[in-house]
Amino acid sequence: MSWNPRIEIAMRGEPSMNPKFIELVAILRKMLPKHQLMMTSNGSGYIKAGNIQKVFQAGLDILALDKYADIDFVDRALKNLTVFTNDAGLKSWSGLPIYDYPTQPDGNPHRRIKGKMLTVIHDIATNSKGTHAKLLNHCGAAAPLNYSKEGKRCAKPFRELSFHYNGDVALCCNDWRGVYDCGNIHKLRLDEIWQGKPFTLARKALYNGQRTFKPCLGCNATSYRAGFLPDKKGKETLPMPTEAEWIEIHKIAEAPALTPIIWREWEK
Repeated sequence: MSWNPRIEIAMRGEPSMNPKFIELVAILRKMLPKHQLMMTSNGSGYIKAGNIQKVFQAGLDILALDKYADIDFVDRALKNLTVFTNDAGLKSWSGLPIYDYPTQPDGNPHRRIKGKMLTVIHDIATNSKGTHAKLLNHCGAAAPLNYSKEGKRCAKPFRELSFHYNGDVALCCNDWRGVYDCGNIHKLRLDEIWQGKPFTLARKALYNGQRTFKPCLGCNATSYRAGFLPDKKGKETLPMPTEAEWIEIHKIAEAPALTPIIWREWEK
């Protein structure tokens, strides 16, 4: 399809706990030799000595280690490395830069870089800046519904494609439960999913700020550069869904979720 996306291995569980995660990174690298590969991890799978070395050797470009106050996986993983600090206070391991984010802005893992890097991200509960400084409600699955973004556009279905482990595709990374089913990569081609009816209808609604259907109803995700939607120069527009299209949107949204739902206390 001539796409050049950044591939991130994350979400829906800790990726480094998959016993074949290094092998899977190697497969991705073989199939996508020019794409940036990133993994977001809590560090648990990297406690085993040698795994950080092996995953970079397999082809990973960016390892983002999320550090949490109540677990020490990241510290234990980093103890396996011989870290050097230069006169400017910059850390590295085997020539690979190690950043402390957001203290060091260059450690932002969500940017295109040339080369490889390891970045340690501060506990999201204590961050006050950077791309990891805001907790979202994951459409009500992580925190109660929040209507503060009602009427605001959302860019996620225009800019990301999130695959579950079994090939299911939900509307976005915040649709943790898979309330809005956009297809499955084992049944449809990539272009059939991306340009399919579920995505197309949701984009029409969200371009017009209509967060009035599940999972977007009460989602507090903030979008960046939403004014440029649906194209990067902001020259194209999308019409509001027709009455018939709204019926289809709600039909998709009200179907059984891709993941069995465990109801939270605030939902009971």
